[in-house]
Amino acid sequence: HMPCGNVPWRAVVYLCALSGHGGGMGRGIRSRDHSAFMAVLAGARKAKGWTQEHLAEKCGWDRSAITRIEAGERKCSVWEFMALCRALGEKPSKMMARIENW
Repeated sequence: HMPCGNVPWRAVVYLCALSGHGGGMGRGIRSRDHSAFMAVLAGARKAKGWTQEHLAEKCGWDRSAITRIEAGERKCSVWEFMALCRALGEKPSKMMARIENW
């Protein structure tokens, strides 16, 4: 069974590790994994020619949330990751693969 449609459990576990949940799996907000997440998110946004404000509007969030996530000042939950992927028109599994291969 896959949560949230097509997101494999592996991706959920990985995101929990990025966000510091999951029994100590997280390696901190400035880990290589978190840097990869920030770079892939910002890259996907910029590839569409979107500003942080535009992505925030698509998610129904304040711009500062996107700014802080991309700057590494704020962690991103699994559910926020899903919202970002939907807003960007990205499959979560494809986005996760880019993070893993960064």
